Order: sequence, then structure tokens, then C-alpha cells
Amino acid sequence: VNMTAACEELLQRLRRDDETLERELAMPGQEGGTPAHLRESLLQMQKAVGELRAGLATLPAQQRAEFARHCDFYQQQVQIHGAKLQSRSQQDARGQLLGKGQQQRGKPSTREENDRAEVFKLTEARDQLKSEYQRMQQVADDLQKSSGNIDKIQDQYGEYRNKLEYASQRLGHLKRKTE
Repeated sequence: VNMTAACEELLQRLRRDDETLERELAMPGQEGGTPAHLRESLLQMQKAVGELRAGLATLPAQQRAEFARHCDFYQQQVQIHGAKLQSRSQQDARGQLLGKGQQQRGKPSTREENDRAEVFKLTEARDQLKSEYQRMQQVADDLQKSSGNIDKIQDQYGEYRNKLEYASQRLGHLKRKTE
């Protein structure tokens, strides 16, 4: 049970870091490079995924499968966020090398730059949609699991109710016999 709690704690940290990175990376880059807290959040996510994978072996089989899915999902998120951070860093470095400020970067001067900017925007939009789709799949999996647990609980309550009814009938029968 302690290992399950530790794994749940790691999942909460992963969710927080993922949400932070998702929110921050959706905003336009700032002049002066990529903020250090974004790189730190990404490193924390990588570390938490590693710790979660290491803890999988000590969990029961059903929980191990569930946490393995979470590991896979957040490993993909780490890769996506890492690619976005790298892209932003390269874009910032390119802007600094070319001596262009934030204003000039907004308006591409050549058709090739315009095409590149459009492809970049479309790629970012695709990545965001992919990320949201993965998040929705994860939520659907969680809901499916919760639904399954509710069904199991309802089945147990049904069995309990049937046993109580049977015991009540037997008790009534014995009571009549003794009278």
C-alpha cells in the first residue's frame, strides 16, 4: 500500500508538471531565452517517470498495468514538451544570432520564412491537438476503470443483499418451526 501511495504521489507530480509545461509552452516565447523553470519542470517529469517505472515491479499486477500506461503517456508528454522546448530555444538562438527583435520575428520578410512560420504554427497546432487527444484518452481510460470498479462494487452489494434475503428467509423459517 505504501508503494501505491508513492506511485500516486509521483502521478500527481507528473500531472502538475505536465499542466505547467502545457500552459507555459502554449504562450509565445519571451526574449532572452527559454525560462529555466520550464527546463526544470521537464527534468522533474523525466525523473518522476523514471521513479514510477522503477516502482512498477513492486505493485500488484492490475495496478502495475495501470501505472505502466501512465508511464507511457507521460514519457510521450516528456518527449513532446522536450521537442517544444528545443524548438523554442533554437528559435530564440536564431533570433539572437540574426539580431532580430521580437517585433521583426513576428513578420517574416521572405516567402520562404513565411512558409516556415506557417509550417511551424501548423506543427505546433498538430502537437497541441495530439497532446489533448492523448490526455482525453487517458481520461477515458480512467473513467473506464472507475466504471469497472463501480460495477464490481454494485455486484458485491447485490451478492450481499441476496445473502441477507436468504438469511432472513431461513431465520423466518426457523422462527416458525420453533413456534
